[in-house]
Amino acid sequence: MISDFIQLFGLLFLVSSSQFTQIQAQGCKGVTLERSVIPNCNPEIFFGPGINKRGPNEFTFAPNDTKTLDHGEAFAFNIIAESSCDKMRNCGGSKNLIEAFHKKCKGLSGAIGGSKKDGAGADCWNAAVRYLNLFCCLAILMNAYFMLRNYHATPPPPPVKITQNNWYKVWSYN
Repeated sequence: MISDFIQLFGLLFLVSSSQFTQIQAQGCKGVTLERSVIPNCNPEIFFGPGINKRGPNEFTFAPNDTKTLDHGEAFAFNIIAESSCDKMRNCGGSKNLIEAFHKKCKGLSGAIGGSKKDGAGADCWNAAVRYLNLFCCLAILMNAYFMLRNYHATPPPPPVKITQNNWYKVWSYN
């Protein structure tokens, strides 16, 4: 049981550390953007053909959040990223945290650059945005796995009727 947990943790660590290495290799330089600082916005950027009625061979970048960060589309990644960084100042959160986030956001945009004609810029940006979420979710996943491995349902005795007030007596940790 413990060895299963250690194997799971090792596998998840390898996956997440290889993603971090991939982020660095793509020019993000280990920069991560904490999504919780901007609770009212989705900072992800997508890349694809035919956005906003462009031709099927015209690949452009656009923000995923078309409500708060809308800019249309652009051939150069940094145009969308710079616009998004500026608009993210109005996405809620603490003013001090927002300013630090804005500075990191602009730095990441500059590190990635134009990234024209391929989606590498958007991939790098989105990986930096998702990286911290991966570790947040990783901790929750490991905790849930450990609890489930040690969680056993014990059937209630026949006369017990499960109601809103006594359901918790039916289950036990062993």
